[in-house]
Amino acid sequence: MNTNLIFNICKSFCIVLIGLISVAEATVAPIPKGIFCMPVQGANGFPDQILNDPRIAGLDLGDQWPDIEATEGVYDWSTLDTQLAQAEAHGKKAVLGITSGGLNVPDWLLADYPDIQTFTFIDTNPNHSTYGQPVTIPVFWDPIFLAKKIALIQAAAARYAAHSSIAVVACSFANATTGDWNIPNAPEDIAHWQAAGYTTELMVNAGETLIDATMAAFPNQNVVLPIGRNTTGLDPSVDYLSETVVDYAATTYGRFITTRFSLSATTDDPSIDASSLDNWGVLFDQCPNVAGQMLWNVSGDNTYRMNGGVPGNKQTILLKAITTGAHYGMQYEEIYLIDLQDATLSSVIDTAKTLLTATPPPPRAPSSLNATAGGAYVVNLTWRDNASNELGYRIESKIGATGTYEVLTTVGPNTTAPTISNLIEGTQYYYRLQGVNAGGRSAYSNEKSVTTVLISPGSLSLQALSSSTVRLTWSDKSATETGFTIERSPLTDTNFTQIATVGANATSFTDTGLSRSTKYYYRVRAYNGYTTSAYSGEKHVTTLP
Repeated sequence: MNTNLIFNICKSFCIVLIGLISVAEATVAPIPKGIFCMPVQGANGFPDQILNDPRIAGLDLGDQWPDIEATEGVYDWSTLDTQLAQAEAHGKKAVLGITSGGLNVPDWLLADYPDIQTFTFIDTNPNHSTYGQPVTIPVFWDPIFLAKKIALIQAAAARYAAHSSIAVVACSFANATTGDWNIPNAPEDIAHWQAAGYTTELMVNAGETLIDATMAAFPNQNVVLPIGRNTTGLDPSVDYLSETVVDYAATTYGRFITTRFSLSATTDDPSIDASSLDNWGVLFDQCPNVAGQMLWNVSGDNTYRMNGGVPGNKQTILLKAITTGAHYGMQYEEIYLIDLQDATLSSVIDTAKTLLTATPPPPRAPSSLNATAGGAYVVNLTWRDNASNELGYRIESKIGATGTYEVLTTVGPNTTAPTISNLIEGTQYYYRLQGVNAGGRSAYSNEKSVTTVLISPGSLSLQALSSSTVRLTWSDKSATETGFTIERSPLTDTNFTQIATVGANATSFTDTGLSRSTKYYYRVRAYNGYTTSAYSGEKHVTTLP
């Protein structure tokens, strides 16, 4: 039995079990807004300074799978219990984050289940305790590993799902070293992944399975997933995996939050230029259901990691990161404990509270959307910007009238004329858009359809084979044609009529029943269910005597 089949059987079985134990959906906690304190490991929990600071809206409750379940089926919740009690006693909202998977698996998992498929790599992150060392982890899609991780999720839900202070539950599926997204991608890693049977489908299925499991186990909380990039040596594009899983979760569940754990002063700011945002573009597409976590602390860090290694003022660096996050519409931002305790950063924390807790009204809807084909692979959009408070515009598209709209991209504020590229030639697209900000999304604009140019055939040539027969040949330059129409005009080029059609990929046609010693003009064009191409160049030939 192949790996994909084993995985799909396990996925179906797990979903059935989850469905049997899940409770009816009730009112979901709103996404919390404001500053959250990064997790503190250990039973002592959070310091009083943090608990008593009214500017701090919430706490990230953190623990690791090996510490919670050192023996299979025996759970030690003491660290999380202490932190949750602090949150409830001080009126703080909480993000429940159990780091599980990758390095963070209990010893019994691999010792007691030797059939779990593993992967070994060298940790290349100098900030990790395992830096430079070989590390062995379960592959992300292994069905036994997934079943054990889902059992942990269900056990956590049995203890914590009823707590109203827990507004968000963390989920991860592509995390080799921490709770953050990390798929080892050194050249040797890519070869080893391929040898292990890595496919994008397996990874997508793993992500969807764990999101489904978390959603079912915690029906009253939001679920957050950190995202990142992967190499094209494994996936179709660097953002394909995160984009696909995020789109699934956001479409299937309204209570899904996309986050990134690398917010810094050097993060691309969408208010300045949203045309190329790295993996942050995937996050921006989900505005306003988005959050962020600081890459590092600014207090006491002489490497200036939060500023790309460039020395600078710590207040300026942290403020820049916080402000950029707000420009993505982040509902909450996680800041390191040491920075929240630093008195010299107090004014920055004041500003962060104001930025993150303000809830503006959603933007006014854009109008007068228009779309024109700019060629075979490009569409030019224009619309009227009716808003003054948008963070950007979220563009959706579908193929054909019966297609399903999906988010295409989000462009920056005040944009009214973007160019959409990398499209399919000769294809009908529909477009609509919304303005977005931290307060929500506007109503949709009007819908507009446009068909990209179908590439015309080229290099038409004619050969008289006899007094009554002409052979036409041409080059097929289109990838989406249904067929070609052939037109002919006798004597002059002013009376063309269609004489035949041929199927897709055809490059020749023989015309018969012609008159001897007569000049004929010909032209050819491609067609499909959406459109027809321009004509090939006209050519003429005279039949033999």
